[in-house]
Amino acid sequence: MPRKKLIRCSDTSYYVTIKSSSSWFYQPLRRVWKIACESLTKAEEKYPVSIHAFVLMSNHYHLVLDTPDSNIDKFMYEFNKNFSLALRKYSKKGEATFKSRYRWCLVEKKYISLVLRYIAPTENYTYKLIARDCIKNEISPLSADERAVIENGLKKYILKIKT
Repeated sequence: MPRKKLIRCSDTSYYVTIKSSSSWFYQPLRRVWKIACESLTKAEEKYPVSIHAFVLMSNHYHLVLDTPDSNIDKFMYEFNKNFSLALRKYSKKGEATFKSRYRWCLVEKKYISLVLRYIAPTENYTYKLIARDCIKNEISPLSADERAVIENGLKKYILKIKT
C-alpha cells in the first residue's frame, strides 16, 4: 500500500510521533536525550523549523513544530537520520532504530496548546523541550475528559492518514 501524500504547508503546525524498535537500544535515557537534542540542532541548522515541543519517552518521541519553508519531509529525514546513526554508534547494533515511518497530523494554531498539554508529561519530567512562549508559560494538566477527546481525535486522524 502506498504512503499517504504528505501535505506540505507553512501556515499550520505538525504533530509528529515515531516509535523506536527496541526502547532506544537500552541506552540510558539521558544519553538518548543528548543525542536527540544534538540531532534536532543539526537538522534545524540545515532545514530551519520552529519547534514548539519535543518530548522523549522511553520508546518513542513526540514533536510539535512549524515549517516556515514547508520542508517537514526534509527536516524529519535529516533529524531521524542523525538520531538513528548516533544511536547505532553508541549501541553498536545494526538493527533498525524505528519501527516505521514517522506519523504526522496537522494542528491548527488554536489547538497547539491542547496538543502540548496532551504530550507533556508531568511538570518535573526531565526529557522534554517546550517553547514556553507559545503556550503562555504554563501547561495545565488535562482532565480525563479532555485527554480522552484528544486521544480519540488523534487516533482517528492518524488512522485517516494511514489509509
